[in-house]
Amino acid sequence: MRSGLTKAGSRTWRLGPARLIVVMSLAASAALAPTARAWADPGVTPASVDVTLAPGGSVVIDKLVETAAVSTKPDIMFLADTTGSMGSSIANVQSSIADVISSIRDVQPDAEFGAAQYKDVTDTFAYQLDQAITSNDTAVSNAINTWSASGGGDTPEAQIDALYHLATDSDVGWRTGSSRIIAWFGDAPGHDPSDGHTLSDANSALQATGVRIVAVDVSALDQVPNESSSSTGQATTLADATGGVVLDGSGDVSQAILDGLSSLPAEVTPTIGSCDAALDVTFDPSSRTVDSGSTAAFEETITS
Repeated sequence: MRSGLTKAGSRTWRLGPARLIVVMSLAASAALAPTARAWADPGVTPASVDVTLAPGGSVVIDKLVETAAVSTKPDIMFLADTTGSMGSSIANVQSSIADVISSIRDVQPDAEFGAAQYKDVTDTFAYQLDQAITSNDTAVSNAINTWSASGGGDTPEAQIDALYHLATDSDVGWRTGSSRIIAWFGDAPGHDPSDGHTLSDANSALQATGVRIVAVDVSALDQVPNESSSSTGQATTLADATGGVVLDGSGDVSQAILDGLSSLPAEVTPTIGSCDAALDVTFDPSSRTVDSGSTAAFEETITS
């Protein structure tokens, strides 16, 4: 039996002179991950296998699937708390946003980005979309560089309202079929409800739109202890419900965002595109979930 793996992941098996053919595919649906470390190139190892089987015989092949560091069509919206206590965190992101975008684009050239901010309902605005999802990286960097720390009033802010709008407003620009991420950083919990939208409303809207939350808690960086979004359970609730993560950004906000993107789960599911009736192919396990950019191991059994 002979197999060959194309770059797209299809394989053709030939058995003896009858040339029995099986065309198979191994699809990996991976969430976003940055280039913070060396990633394996997406693909299947071994890429090809030569096996001779007697009628009724079988063979077990160990297969390793290197998941994509960044999935196809990633849309990443950067969302910032821009109230008065956020000065140092905003400056950290502004100083490195070009590198963050470049790191993601290096492994996924068709990535697109956007920028939004929130303050509180007592401020000039509670939520503001500064740049819709776009392939124009300069426009995104320019939007983020307009952020300025001011306002806030009381401790809770308006992120629940902001998250609801990002999930529901058509002008945000999520692309059809994209992997949708909100990379959100802040140092305080949100009003619930916020401008008429509850945490439950935002949660349901995010799930319905297929948006994952990467929440970065920067309370320690900004010297506002015990007031983080995650301390109230709001960020954790949203991240858990959407398949996202919550991270500590007290050391470096930008790096925490990248770390969060690389921590999102990737589900890898082998599928058989077509198979000659004389052959039987199974996989163990039938599906596996790993961190994006990591390797998923399978046993492929082929029976003649």
